[in-house]
Amino acid sequence: MAPTITIDWKADSGNMLNLPIGLQVGKLVKLGRLPVKFTLKVDYSLVKPDVFSQRWDIRFQVTPVIPSLLKEVLFK
Repeated sequence: MAPTITIDWKADSGNMLNLPIGLQVGKLVKLGRLPVKFTLKVDYSLVKPDVFSQRWDIRFQVTPVIPSLLKEVLFK
């Protein structure tokens, strides 16, 4: 879980805070020789501003994992 909590300090007191709670799952798979990480995250806002806000946030992310560019350890 990594919620994005936002506060608008200039808004009215009832519309300042966005407080989401959610769940994230991920899976690392190999596509050919390249490892790829797939992640799905769903957040639900428990507290949200009345105007221009969303109740649900769904994200799907694909991250290729490239091999290390440095072959040796930098610090020992």
